[in-house]
Amino acid sequence: MSILEKTNRMKVLFVFLLVGLTFNSFGQRIEVHFYDSGNINYEYTYNEAGLKDGWQREWYENGQLWTKLFYIADKVDGLKSRWHENGQLDYEQNWKDGKSDGLGRGWHENGQLAYEQNWKDGKIFGLERRWNSLGQLWFEGNYKDGKRDGWAKTYYSHTGHIQITGKYKVGRIGIWRYYYSTAVNKEQKSKKEVYTETGDGVLISVQCWDEDGNEIECPEE
Repeated sequence: MSILEKTNRMKVLFVFLLVGLTFNSFGQRIEVHFYDSGNINYEYTYNEAGLKDGWQREWYENGQLWTKLFYIADKVDGLKSRWHENGQLDYEQNWKDGKSDGLGRGWHENGQLAYEQNWKDGKIFGLERRWNSLGQLWFEGNYKDGKRDGWAKTYYSHTGHIQITGKYKVGRIGIWRYYYSTAVNKEQKSKKEVYTETGDGVLISVQCWDEDGNEIECPEE
């Protein structure tokens, strides 16, 4: 569930109670809100200009920390962390001057790594990998300037065999191959698509095969 969905859900289910304002030795204003249950909901810190400045924290109603991040004059800076409601780490990403910058990781609720990404100046770049909740790789692909660029592969999670492979240049380009999942025919193609090389994702032709390697008419999608 996204942060926006979580926030909307909490707004519907709980009434936030502002219990007071405090000021620290740096002249920052700290707002603390609570759930009806009495557990803390969030703690925000503002500078004298009214901009978020310093640590910002949010909690689930059960008392588990949800998000923790640091602001400098209304811009996220440093490590941003988020947790699942069960206490397992959900997300970690470094930020610089309000933009994602550096390695970003996400985890499933059971603690298995869900993805790894690299960011620079708010744009994803380089290799991205994704795993399912059992720890099996199911996707890897390359990015450039925040857009898919180069090879991308998806895998069958139950066998580890390649499911789809092809190249991007913003859109799909060249030949894309699809494979059957059966262990015996792990190299057997089920479909081949050919796209233009311009990156506009226009499909030129398509061929399909059954599991015995016989060419067949492609099913409608």
